[in-house]
Amino acid sequence: MIYLLTFVFAMISLIWLFQTVFLDSFYKSIKTRNISFVASQIENDLSSDGLQQSIDTLSSEHEVCIRVIQLINQDAIPGNVQYLTHERSACAVARLTDEQVLNYWQKARENQGMYVSETVEVIPVGNIIGGKITYKQTGNQDIVLAKALGVQGLDGLVLVSSRLSPVSSTVETLRFQLIVITAIICLMAVLLAAFMTLKVTRPLEEINKAARILGTGNYDVQFNASGYQEIDELNETMNTAALKLKQVDQMRRDLLSNVSHDLRTPLTMIEGYSEMMRDLPGENTPENAQVIIDEAHRLTLLVNDLLDLSKLQENKIELRIEKMNITAVLHSIVDRYQKYMESQGFEIHLNVEENLYVLADKNRIEQVVYNFINNAIQYSGDVQKIEIRALNKNKNVRVEVQDYGEGIPEDKLDSIWERYYKIDKEHVRAHSGSGIGLSICKEILKLHHAEYGVISKQKKGTIFWFELENSNSL
Repeated sequence: MIYLLTFVFAMISLIWLFQTVFLDSFYKSIKTRNISFVASQIENDLSSDGLQQSIDTLSSEHEVCIRVIQLINQDAIPGNVQYLTHERSACAVARLTDEQVLNYWQKARENQGMYVSETVEVIPVGNIIGGKITYKQTGNQDIVLAKALGVQGLDGLVLVSSRLSPVSSTVETLRFQLIVITAIICLMAVLLAAFMTLKVTRPLEEINKAARILGTGNYDVQFNASGYQEIDELNETMNTAALKLKQVDQMRRDLLSNVSHDLRTPLTMIEGYSEMMRDLPGENTPENAQVIIDEAHRLTLLVNDLLDLSKLQENKIELRIEKMNITAVLHSIVDRYQKYMESQGFEIHLNVEENLYVLADKNRIEQVVYNFINNAIQYSGDVQKIEIRALNKNKNVRVEVQDYGEGIPEDKLDSIWERYYKIDKEHVRAHSGSGIGLSICKEILKLHHAEYGVISKQKKGTIFWFELENSNSL
C-alpha cells in the first residue's frame, strides 16, 4: 500500500509541476521553436519564385506574422520585400519602426544570427499632449524572432511574431481541476491499495499459518489460499513440498524400523546361540559357531551397505575408471550363482555379445549387477527364471536383468530406488539383502554418469537396466 500510494503521489506531484509551475516556460519554449521553424523555412525559400505563397501558407498554418526586410545599410531601410499578417494592427512585426527593425537586426547579428524577445502591445490614447502622442499598454504580449540573413549579397532580416496568450487564467483553471483530480485519484489509490492488500496479503497470511503448522511436523496440512495466479502456484508448490516431506518422513520411519529389525534379528541369534554354547557344554559345536559367524556377517553386510550408501551420496568414494570386459564380468558373476541355481531350481540365462568393453569401475559395476540379480531372485515369484543381457548400442553398452515375477505398479517405479522402499508392507525381504541395494545401485550409476532405469509390467515381470560408454574402439 505504501509503495502504491508513494507512486501515485509522485505522479500527481509531477503533473502539478508541469501543469502549473512550468506551464508558462513550456508554452514559451514551444512558441519559440515554432517561430524559429517558420524563419528557417522562409530563409530556405528566399531565392524561389514561390516566396509569397510560402509566406501565406506558413502564416496561416502556424498563426504567425511574417515580415521580410532587405537592408542596404544600417542607416537606411528602403522598404519591405514582403510582410503578411492576419490583422496588421494586431501584429507586432507590423508595428515596428525603422529604428526598432535596425535594433533587431544588430542584435541578431550579435547573437549568431538570431534574436528572440518578448514585447508588450501599446496603443495610442488618441490625444496629443505637448506635441506627443500618449501610449497605453494593452496587456497583450508577443514573442518576436529576428533572423539575420543574406539576400543576393545584401543584408536582410526575417521577422516573425506570434501572440502569447496569457496562461495565468489557464493555470488557475488547471490548479482547480488538479485539486479535484488529486482528491479523486488519492481516494481511488487508497481503495485500490486496500483491495490489493486484501487480495495478496490475506492469502499470504493463510499460507504462512499453514507453513507454521507444516513446520511442527503435521504434513497433512493443506494450502488452500486463493487469489492471483502466483498465489495459486505458491499453493501448489507448498502442497507438493508438504507431500514430499511426508514421504521423506515416512521413509525415515521405514528406515529406522527396517534397520532396527535387521539389526535385532542377527543380534538375537548371536546372543541366543552364545548363551546356549556357554550354558550347555554339548552345544559348543562348529555348526552353532557357524550360525554366530553367519549372523555377524549379516551385520557386517548391513553396516557396510549403509556406510557405502552414505559415502556415495556424499561423493566420498573415488571411482577407479578403467577399460573392462563387461562380457567376462557377467560370465564370472553367473558362474558364482551356479550352485545357488542348482539348489533352488533357478534358471539364469545369459545372453551377451562377446568382448564388450566399457569404461567403468569394475568392483562397483559388479556390485550393481549383483544387486540387480539378487533383486530379481527375490521378486521372481513362482517363475524361477532370470535373463541377463548385454547389448551393443554403438556408443553405449546396455546391460539388462529381467525377472518374470509380479511386476511393479507404474506409480511405484520412481520410488523403488529409495532405501528400504517396499512395494507392499506385507512383503518380507530375503535374508540375504540389506534392503538398500537399489539405492546403492542408483548412486553408483550416477557417479558413472550412466543412464539407468526400470521397465515393468504387472503379471509379466521387470527389467532393470543401465548403459555405460562403449570403449570397444579404444
